Amino acid sequence: MEVRLRLLGTPRLEADGVGSELPLDRPAALGYYLAQRGDWVRRSELAYLYSPEADEAAAFANLRKLVYRLRQQGWAGVLEAEATRLRLCIPTDVQAFRAALERRDWAGALELYGGPFLQGLAFPDLSGYEAWLELERQDLARAWRSALMEQVRLLETQADWLGAERWLSKLLAADPLDEEAVQAQIRVLRAAGRLAQAQEVFERFRRSLKLELGVEPLESTRALADGLDSQNPAAAHPRHNLPAASTRFIGRSRELRALNRQLANPDCRLLTVVGLGGMGKTRLALELASQQTQRFDDGVWLVALAGVASPEQLVSSIASALGFTFAGSTDPKTQLLNYLRGKTLLLLLDNFEHLLEGAPLLEELLTQAPGLKLLVTSRAALELPGEWLFDLEGLGYPPPQTEEDLDGFDAVRLFIARAERLSSSFVITPATLEAIAELTRRVQGMPLAIELLSTWVRGLGVGEILAQLGHSFGLLQTSQRDLPERHRSLRAILEYTWQLLTEAEQAVLAKLSVFRGGFTLEAAQSVAGAHLGLLLRFINQALLRRGEDGRYDLHELVRQFAAERLDELGKAEETLEGYLDYFQGFAQEALRNLNGEHQIRWLSKLKTEHTNLINALDEGFVKLPDKAVALLAYLGPYWHLFGLYAEGERRLRSSLDKLSVLQVRLQAIILIEYLRILFGIGRYKETQGLRSRILGLCRSAGDLRLEAELYNQLGWAATSQRQFEQARVCFDKALSIAEQLSDSRLKVSVTLNLARMAGFQNQPDQALAYQQKALAEARAILDTVAQLRCLTAMGWATLVKGDYIQSVEFSQQALELALFVGSKSYLAIVQGNLGFAKWQMGEREGGEQVYRQHLILHLEQGAMEYFFENAFELARFWSELGYSDDAVRLWGYAEGIRSEFQFVKFPGYEEIKAKVLGTIVSKEIEELLKQTKHPSLQEILHFLKVVARGQPKSAGKLQ
Repeated sequence: MEVRLRLLGTPRLEADGVGSELPLDRPAALGYYLAQRGDWVRRSELAYLYSPEADEAAAFANLRKLVYRLRQQGWAGVLEAEATRLRLCIPTDVQAFRAALERRDWAGALELYGGPFLQGLAFPDLSGYEAWLELERQDLARAWRSALMEQVRLLETQADWLGAERWLSKLLAADPLDEEAVQAQIRVLRAAGRLAQAQEVFERFRRSLKLELGVEPLESTRALADGLDSQNPAAAHPRHNLPAASTRFIGRSRELRALNRQLANPDCRLLTVVGLGGMGKTRLALELASQQTQRFDDGVWLVALAGVASPEQLVSSIASALGFTFAGSTDPKTQLLNYLRGKTLLLLLDNFEHLLEGAPLLEELLTQAPGLKLLVTSRAALELPGEWLFDLEGLGYPPPQTEEDLDGFDAVRLFIARAERLSSSFVITPATLEAIAELTRRVQGMPLAIELLSTWVRGLGVGEILAQLGHSFGLLQTSQRDLPERHRSLRAILEYTWQLLTEAEQAVLAKLSVFRGGFTLEAAQSVAGAHLGLLLRFINQALLRRGEDGRYDLHELVRQFAAERLDELGKAEETLEGYLDYFQGFAQEALRNLNGEHQIRWLSKLKTEHTNLINALDEGFVKLPDKAVALLAYLGPYWHLFGLYAEGERRLRSSLDKLSVLQVRLQAIILIEYLRILFGIGRYKETQGLRSRILGLCRSAGDLRLEAELYNQLGWAATSQRQFEQARVCFDKALSIAEQLSDSRLKVSVTLNLARMAGFQNQPDQALAYQQKALAEARAILDTVAQLRCLTAMGWATLVKGDYIQSVEFSQQALELALFVGSKSYLAIVQGNLGFAKWQMGEREGGEQVYRQHLILHLEQGAMEYFFENAFELARFWSELGYSDDAVRLWGYAEGIRSEFQFVKFPGYEEIKAKVLGTIVSKEIEELLKQTKHPSLQEILHFLKVVARGQPKSAGKLQ
């Protein structure tokens, strides 16, 4: 019998498609909590959740009663109980909903969403359970909204305007003030030609916003409405990664006007918002950035830097925010500069103050990318030439004895808005207003301080908050006179909040400060001994945040404060040890899963934990080097998987004098990965002394697989250096061991390298045979990335052979995998193979379009050598189609790139040149090529996207 528990909407139990409603009482609520967790939950956590104020004996007695009553209900028969923990494993619609999201099956996810999580369930007297319930509801509602917006985008690409509009209507019925949905509905209605309805949607939204919140729509929304007569609906699609605000932006109208004026000034390309921590720099900058999405053709992109540990990580952090993936052995900074050179975009670099040594990189970015502007938030000026500064103070607050309305000041409005959201019993009276005004004066309008103060209205009156705050200030001023006034105010708030915690809670919060870039519940449990109930308490105290992805994060100021307390508690080294142990386990599990059916999920997990992994290594090398080196041993594939060659080389090199503390096998693992990176960046000479050393370690460890991996890498390097006999010997040894061990993953890797060698030797039949064998193995072991590599290479090998139909088939399969994996570099290569094959099959228009798109992708990624090698083929296509002027100009652009980067001419270069230029007289060629000297990436991209192929011309003349 198929059973499923439905938690989305009113709780129901379904058995073979027949549903029955379930109760909304406390025992059932315990079952729903366990089912949602889906794993063992400690009894101590459940006791705390249901009886936070009771002593331990009473809390556990209450829990035993709830468990008994839950069993009596009958539906939770699969409840498992042990002495210290409980578990209820039952399929739920939430699990199915999240699985559909992971598959990007938006329609399936939307069908499963039956309404708010546990609709109708409420326990106002159980603050912990209520907080969990509200967070789950918010997370799932946000996930539903995200799925709905993704479905809308999909329908837009299919020009299904009616379907898109229907989904948006559902979203706006749930939240009429969802401004992004309103923008999308205006855009969809405009694309469908229903301009009057689009205007009506805007006017209705503007009236509702004014009535409910007393504010006007965003500038970007007004711009959409103003442009309803535009004939270019696609222009309304903003490109950005700015997070949706969970609360309405309040105040700062004067600052926004001034900042908008500065950004609009052509001379202002680096604008730094400077202010103390907690002044609201990030929120103001995000609001400002959201108003710029229509001004920058290539988008507005947030680079969150609070968790970035060192300036060396700036390049990879910017690339990650842009969705740009490094490829090949070229220096990552060079790749990033090439990528940005042709872009018109705004980068918001948030929380730069701890990375000031990396500020010269920004100057280099601005020099190399003329269409780039930088908006920076920092506690200190960057002190760069051309930097424009904007000093940010607190929100406006009432001066003493003012005769103006107190609720007209931004700081007071912020406190009231937050307090009303947090407490339904909060009431504004004249006395309350006076107390709020005094609170805002005490913290001098600091937004973070006001946010923290507002959380206390759940248990204290505003007058009581004011009294407690005054007491804390007195103590702080006595012991911390060297701190700035506003910083003292924030420290007092944090000190007071800290004192509200028990000693056990203080210890957990202090240990959480070791994380950078957020953490999961599992990580918090392992490193800090936290459980969900404690994390919910910290969220209620505004000490902790939970993101849409379910990860937790301390505000950076809170993290720093808690880190100080960790030192005072004498727990810093112990916590760092646990932190390193946890991420060593995480890295080991990732290593086990990277070549199997969960490969994509673990690639995503590694990306998410990048900041923690780097922080663990860097902190560990200073304080616990033995632990750090052990972690490094399991991060080998990490560096080359994500193109982090420079970061990997530096950290692996720093471990070389510490390897003696490791087992022989772990020493070999680290040295093999160091060898792989040195090969990848072309530093072959430095590897000579390592090769025999690694082989000796592999044999001392008795690890045949490591020995085979060494031979595999040596064969790869020999192939790159055209030493094919030596490469063959190495690959034969590696393959022999793989066969002996029955190691399918190793066989796939070696076989792909054999195919690469055959390709280098111009043996496409042999290459294809190897690739087919590798593909069969890769499919058998569910290695998605290996399948992508095989199919891409097979598309190329059959193309070289002239089997265009087969090439298209392989390339179509590779295209689907490239989209699934999210690899732009493979996507570009596959499109090149596909476009060329279609052209050769006679599908000239379709082939030309795909081939042109693959060149555009290469340029956007900064892959200049790929562009150089393939632009000439497109020029030949155009010449044959009669677009000879455009062909010559493209030839000139490619020649300019070749000259700038000193690329070597490829075989067949002169033949293609003769075909492109042979029909045009010398004077006309010279005139055309004059227009293409020293091209910018922006110029080439504009030419490929907009200018080229206007009208066919048999003999070119400049127009």
